[in-house]
Amino acid sequence: PVDLVPVRYVDLPLTDVLPSPEELPDWKEASYVASRYVQMVTQGGPALTGAITVLGDADSLPAVFHCSAGKDRTGVLSALVLAFLGVPDETIVEDYALSAAAMGRLLERLKAEYPESVDAVEKFAPAILHVVPETMEQFLANLRASYGTYDELAASLDVTEAVATLRSTVLVDA
Repeated sequence: PVDLVPVRYVDLPLTDVLPSPEELPDWKEASYVASRYVQMVTQGGPALTGAITVLGDADSLPAVFHCSAGKDRTGVLSALVLAFLGVPDETIVEDYALSAAAMGRLLERLKAEYPESVDAVEKFAPAILHVVPETMEQFLANLRASYGTYDELAASLDVTEAVATLRSTVLVDA
């Protein structure tokens, strides 16, 4: 009920992730998709910085973030936020893998919304539907190899302060 609850929309396009027709076979390989996720971090730094900065503002919470499919761009941002909050990699991987259950419904929705493009939607279905834990495992391993720690990654994205604020806002002592 947006008339009762104030909503603020923040448009931070990360990048287009749909594979080209030539790349479609590669989207079945976890290592390939993981490398694309790393590209999102390196090339989409300003959008990620913006998103994390917004999330670090206590007035922005609760928050919802999404992309068209909800597994690639959303998965990368979710993984970063969870990692910055200190969530173990294994839990981040499990969270990412939960996306698999929704992909079939997403495909059916896309076909219903774009009936004139069913052939194209079905052509990209392998990329849209393919969710395996190994992709996120490799993505997180690649981040650690490139940046050392998640705190160093936060520093490279210039979100150290936003992450500290987010931690103090959403984390409680157990």
